Amino acid sequence: MKALTIQEPWAGLIVGSFVKSHGLIRSAEIRKWNTKYRGPLLIHAGSKINKMAAEHFKIDVQKEDTGAILGFVMLKDVIRIENEKEWHAHRQKHLEWGKRCYGNDTYMWSFENPVLFEKPIFCDGKLGLWSPTADILKNLDKQKIPGIAYKVLGENLSSLGLMGAREITYMPNEWNIPREPVSRGPCEGGLWVTPTRSAARAQQRYAMRKHRKKTRMFRCVIGKILRRTSCRIKTDKLFFDLNDEIC
Repeated sequence: MKALTIQEPWAGLIVGSFVKSHGLIRSAEIRKWNTKYRGPLLIHAGSKINKMAAEHFKIDVQKEDTGAILGFVMLKDVIRIENEKEWHAHRQKHLEWGKRCYGNDTYMWSFENPVLFEKPIFCDGKLGLWSPTADILKNLDKQKIPGIAYKVLGENLSSLGLMGAREITYMPNEWNIPREPVSRGPCEGGLWVTPTRSAARAQQRYAMRKHRKKTRMFRCVIGKILRRTSCRIKTDKLFFDLNDEIC
């Protein structure tokens, strides 16, 4: 999981802070540089405010949190905007009103699945794409954030195959989906995860105690919830990064 510091009101527009009040959401960020990273991206609102953007959208940013992580998105793709025609074609995504910000070096970072945190995580930001500290991730794990769950896998990234279940090999840095059609039933058609870090730890202890299986735990992003129990969630897809392993 990575993080990106963005000035308000752009940060809030990305995670959906102003959907109800202004009917606006920004599904793309404009940068002067490219990145190979794809996956979950924490959106950090910097301490500085873009007054021109706030006036343009008529947003009172003085009431908004700054110097805090407001939510997260999935960074889906990055494309270079090669001309003004392309820039105009994507205007509903990036919401900019002028010409290309950086000429031929204008890159559009496309987002999906925005999630606004109920409680912002206050912390310092950084320039460029940065890795959240251990304290930030612990704070993240304490909150029950929609879209974030925990997956326990074997040492080779396969499912544990307990209670006769079929083993599935999971792939990092891409969406994993069920092989069979999704179902709300308890068995077929979905991927099981745990809603909290403590529940995942309990699953690890059980796998070792009952089946002598060594396991690994990953923080992951999930799709639609198909079924929920007291200690497990069934989803239609999940995404994890090897760097999001919790030791």
